[in-house]
Amino acid sequence: MSLSHVFKLFINPAAGWAAIHDRRYSVAGVVLGHTLIFALIPAAAGYFGTTQVGWQIAGGEVVRLTSASAARIAILYYLAMLAGVGTVGWAIHWMGKTYGADQSIGQCIALASFTATPFFLTCPR
Repeated sequence: MSLSHVFKLFINPAAGWAAIHDRRYSVAGVVLGHTLIFALIPAAAGYFGTTQVGWQIAGGEVVRLTSASAARIAILYYLAMLAGVGTVGWAIHWMGKTYGADQSIGQCIALASFTATPFFLTCPR
């Protein structure tokens, strides 16, 4: 479902956005089918990177976080991304009403979520 939309967005953006527009999303449908899954990618990559790879400043000692510390940060990062998509979706819905568009909140959250997809596919560094 949402994975095919993601491929379409990268291969043929016009067709991808048209497919997203034509489908009627519910809030639960877009959140469960796209946002929860894709927002997990950078949070998990950040956890792995900070606990297993670490970082180094000016050729000094490699610094890594403990699993517990990295898990707390990853969970908060994940929740912040979900809150961000929800907030932007709500703002789109509010702005649409302000300017005469009549879209469901599900469609607005879908727009916010699919727009955030490139962000979800990048790993924190």
